[in-house]
This record gives sequence, C-alpha cells and structure tokens, in this order.
Amino acid sequence: MSCRAALFVLRNFRAVATLSLGVVPASIKRWVRRRSISATVRRRHRWVVSISRLSRISQSLAQISGFSPASVANAYDTQRDIKNYEQAILNRRSSLMDAYALAWRLGDDGARNQVVAKMRAFSTSYPELAITGESIKLSLTSRARASAKCGKWSGH
Repeated sequence: MSCRAALFVLRNFRAVATLSLGVVPASIKRWVRRRSISATVRRRHRWVVSISRLSRISQSLAQISGFSPASVANAYDTQRDIKNYEQAILNRRSSLMDAYALAWRLGDDGARNQVVAKMRAFSTSYPELAITGESIKLSLTSRARASAKCGKWSGH
C-alpha cells in the first residue's frame, strides 16, 4: 500500500470514527436516562417480562441507536404540546401588550379601547396571567426607557 493510499484510509477511518463517536454517545446517554427514570413499560409496579431474551436485547439495541418506546414518545409529545400551548398563551398576552403600546403611542383612542376590551377578555380567560393596569404601566415605562436608550445611542 502506498503512502497516499494509507493516508486516504486513515482519513476516512478518522471521519467515520468521529461521526460514530458523536452520534452513539448521545443515544447511549438518552437510553441510560430513560432507563433511570423508569421509562420502560410497567404494569402494576411489576416489570412486564419479555417473551425472550432476544427481544430484550433487540429493544435495548433499538433504544441505544436512537429509537424510543411508544409510551415514552407519547409522554414527550404530551409534554411538548403542553409547553407549546403555554407559549401560545404567553405570545397572545405579549401581542396584546404590543397592540396597546402601539395604540397608546399613536394616540388612537378607538384602537386603544378595542385592545382594552380584548385584554379584559384575556384576563377573564386566564386570571393567573391577567393584564392589569400596573402591568400596562410597567410595560409602557420599560418601552419608553428602551426607546430613549436607542435614541441616545443612535444620536437623535
């Protein structure tokens, strides 16, 4: 084998080793974490016995390679959906505050009254995230402070 061929083989081996070492440890960590939080199938506090040792080995290999049991995937999907719903509510609150600030800045009383009505409906629907007069005042104050700071930096 020539020196050039040996270097080619060595470079390819390093590339494959680098790729496999980057992927496999993450899968192994995920498998260990799921095992440690009892993310395997349980029924009445008793482990469900697999039909054969081969099926347990194949399930373990599947989890190590990145696949997860359906129950774990469903649990993660449920958690993700809950977080997405919470974020959508927070985004709605933020957009109402933005709309009020814009109407206040433009001096548009009609638009401001419409936004206040929407804020009241939001506060009724989500009392723990209610938009109060104090929260509006804090929002407008911080917006004015940020605007003044930007004006100072831009030279206006």
